[in-house]
Amino acid sequence: MKKAFFFLAASFFLGFRTVGSERIVNRYNYGEYTLSNGIEIFVLEDFSVATINIELSFRAGISAQTAENTGFFPLYSKLFKYDADGNEMKKLSAECSADSSRYRINCVPSALEDSLESLALRAFSPSFSDSAIKKEYEKMKEEILSYSETPAAFLNSAIDSRVFSESPWKQESGIYPALFKGKTADEVRTVLKGISELWYTPQNASIFISGCMKKEKMLESCKKAFGEIKPGTNSLKAEPVKAGGNKRKFVIVSPDFSSNLTQIVVQFTSLGMTETDLMAAVLGAENSTMKNTLLGQKNLSIKEEEYIDAGAAHKNGSSRLIIQALMEEPVNKKVNIASQVELFLSKLKESIETSKEDEFLRAKKRFSEDFIAICKDSSTFMDYLSQFRAVEDFSSESEKS
Repeated sequence: MKKAFFFLAASFFLGFRTVGSERIVNRYNYGEYTLSNGIEIFVLEDFSVATINIELSFRAGISAQTAENTGFFPLYSKLFKYDADGNEMKKLSAECSADSSRYRINCVPSALEDSLESLALRAFSPSFSDSAIKKEYEKMKEEILSYSETPAAFLNSAIDSRVFSESPWKQESGIYPALFKGKTADEVRTVLKGISELWYTPQNASIFISGCMKKEKMLESCKKAFGEIKPGTNSLKAEPVKAGGNKRKFVIVSPDFSSNLTQIVVQFTSLGMTETDLMAAVLGAENSTMKNTLLGQKNLSIKEEEYIDAGAAHKNGSSRLIIQALMEEPVNKKVNIASQVELFLSKLKESIETSKEDEFLRAKKRFSEDFIAICKDSSTFMDYLSQFRAVEDFSSESEKS
């Protein structure tokens, strides 16, 4: 029943291609299957392309991290491309995001079975060489150190550590250089082994394939490569990350910040995914009620509409409506930053309550247009499907509670 939701939702929003009347997905060229070991398979025929896109996804993202293995899930993804001898599979792309780790490769039809078998070997029989560990371990330490010194890292870590104070290590901003300090290759391999056994299991895996081959043939190839793999006996599942506290306010200061501008960030963490997306589209639209209301307050000293933004963020099983603005020093010297903040919050609440119906209708129309644009072909459709597959269980749990 869960998986049927994806097909029905896609069919409802997609309808027809932008050009012509050919449907991008229908009951004849699209299929969803589950192998006996728990691996989910999504296939989509598309004979308008000459190759096949494959993605293997695991619900083993940053949200699965603990205080003890923070940073090692992204490291695992970097090492996934290597074989036991330390040779890197150049054509394989790998990424570890908030909710999943995703591995993608493009191949010709004749190479489908070999590509799937190579993915299965790396996924369920990993063997990390000392050379691969050293190379990616050192590279990642340098990347984290470099990023940690940027203003963006300072702000993101400061905000996330407070908004998600119960488990800041489940955020990308919670990965610090010191976490990798002093570990030998053998110690690193031990942590990676635990991740493999508990998270890289058939129950946490999904395969997405699209391209110039009948769906039955693609399914048959998947069964051949993955069908005999045994389910994990201690497979774990990430839990939604909760925002800590209500109505929390805090100030971040730094000598590197300009004294001429104050950035204000307001986050709402109690909305569902659909509500968050809709409100972000309504509030962030050009000439929205929110923007006009805030711009009309002289004491806020917001220079122009481009200094106000609203967006949605979905990760770690939670959705956030994020509203940001840049305020200049007020002309009225009796107005201080604290009073500006209080004025901003009161006018923000007022503008949300007075947003017009036609603003919501325009936002819904834009959603439909954007969805059609994103899913303009089979590979982008499957990529979009994969991005949200990992958070579907989170959404289901939220609906139950």
